[in-house]
Amino acid sequence: MGVAWSSRAAAKRDVRVAVIGDHGTGKSSLVATIATGRFPDQDDGVARVLPPARLPVDYFPARITVTIVDTSSRPNTLERITTFWLPKIRRLLQSKVPVILAGCKVDLSDKQQQAGLENVLDFIMCTFREVEIYLECSALHRIKVDEVFYCAQMAVLHPTTPLFDKATRSIKPRCMMTFQQIFSLYDRDKDGAVSDAEMNAFLVRCFKVSLQPAEIADMKRMVQQHMIGGVNDNGLITFIGFLYLHVVFIAKG
Repeated sequence: MGVAWSSRAAAKRDVRVAVIGDHGTGKSSLVATIATGRFPDQDDGVARVLPPARLPVDYFPARITVTIVDTSSRPNTLERITTFWLPKIRRLLQSKVPVILAGCKVDLSDKQQQAGLENVLDFIMCTFREVEIYLECSALHRIKVDEVFYCAQMAVLHPTTPLFDKATRSIKPRCMMTFQQIFSLYDRDKDGAVSDAEMNAFLVRCFKVSLQPAEIADMKRMVQQHMIGGVNDNGLITFIGFLYLHVVFIAKG
């Protein structure tokens, strides 16, 4: 597993992403893959520390220059994420930069490992508030390689700190007011809840996705299980449920 932290410079015109982690986690292959567009061949080899790589300014939609900095490795253990790397980042940078956790080599993982990993990640996200998101990726199969560095960039340009209090796992007051206004816009019949069609209109406008009826039913079922009053007697999502969904989305990055 690798750790990336991002820093902001030159009035958001440049983002630097430092990729750190233990030996054998695949961090240098991750850097090499996004920098060259292909996984390094065995004949090529991967240097212990790669030189800084700068992505083209139009690589991501924000058109911000992203410079990726590789670092030296240490012995490979998952426990060192919480016992060494994250405390070291916190000590050096005083939790002032966002951190992205990247689980490399997802193509080699199995279900048993995944079950144990979820408990570790819950602990990490609750203990280290600077961690914005966890992503699994594979440089070999080009799975979510771009997403790792896109999320690192977005964590700098659009941090969650002004929106969400990780200690209480709650939306901050000003953000809640904004969500109330957004909810009112999509509650077009002003009945205090959003229909499936209204919810889909919101998702399409904001996230460019449209859910199938079965997917919306699953979403409402999750809200019903975890938030009293989140779905009304007519099976529609209330503002409480709408807010709960965003708490979940933000908390999970």
